[in-house]
Amino acid sequence: MSTDDPNPTPPSDNNQQQTTESNSDSSQSLADLVDALQSVDTEAPEAGLNATSIDDNNGDRIELNEDPSNPNVIKK
Repeated sequence: MSTDDPNPTPPSDNNQQQTTESNSDSSQSLADLVDALQSVDTEAPEAGLNATSIDDNNGDRIELNEDPSNPNVIKK
């Protein structure tokens, strides 16, 4: 008994196309992120507040407490 397919299906290019589309989407997302980061005003009055707190989207701020034993870790 032969396992050869008499009508072999050629490999699909769908995977290649999806990868290309995915990379394109990722590239655009990255470009959008870079644009957004470049538009941040680091001299705005709120910029100083962002060093120790974050906006909670309800008009208040969430204070971040730095761990004195490890200054690289910020605790909420």
